[in-house]
Amino acid sequence: NGHLEVVKALLLVNPDMCDAQDRDGQSPLHIAVIKGRVDVLKELVQTKPEAVLLRTERGETILHLCVKHYQIDALEIFGRDNQRKWIYQF
Repeated sequence: NGHLEVVKALLLVNPDMCDAQDRDGQSPLHIAVIKGRVDVLKELVQTKPEAVLLRTERGETILHLCVKHYQIDALEIFGRDNQRKWIYQF
């Protein structure tokens, strides 16, 4: 496994990696949601909270991807009090 440790190491080198997007417009945050990697998702959001505002090339938000890929655990992160302010940006 070890995904979280790798992500932490990469973010120490360059926190702006949270904003990187592939040809489909998917950021590390989008991929973490799709794959259900809640531990990685938490780390990315903690490092760069505004990364949740990124949309894919298809205009999908983090909330869209949570629902589309049945990632309820990931969705619950954004329902918590400290993350609720971001929901209104979607």
